Amino acid sequence: MPTRRRSTPLDPFTAWTRLAFQAGETMLAAAQVIAHRTSRMSAAATHPHPHDPREFALMGQEKLDAAVECAGALARHAAAHNWQDAARMMQASWRVGMDLGWLMTSSTPAQALQRQARLMQGIARSAGTAQQASASALTLSRQLLAPLHRRTTANRRRLARVRR
Repeated sequence: MPTRRRSTPLDPFTAWTRLAFQAGETMLAAAQVIAHRTSRMSAAATHPHPHDPREFALMGQEKLDAAVECAGALARHAAAHNWQDAARMMQASWRVGMDLGWLMTSSTPAQALQRQARLMQGIARSAGTAQQASASALTLSRQLLAPLHRRTTANRRRLARVRR
């Protein structure tokens, strides 16, 4: 089922909470799929069903497909964001460090106040940079979880319909 995209961004707490719920749903579905397939494998030892070989082969292929899809998502994200995010974080850290150094070398109270204001502005800008990094990490996490969630919940629904 395709996910709906929002036109307005969520606050970070809500966005990370939704991701956590999706991860929990994936883990629960995985446990149900594993339980179903394990009992099916156990039963196949004495009473094989004609569909068992296909299902058992599908298990391995699904894992490979999901791993390839996750690796692709990671590579795409790294190519588009990681260097930019790292450069922004380094620049922000460098600017704040320089502003702190300038503050420490102030020779008059007026100069110290001016440099302190500049330091505070730099810290505020670096908070925005950290927020961008968090949003990038959230995007990557969603992209990595999506194929696993999609396949696992689809298997749970499909296997729930299978009766032995």
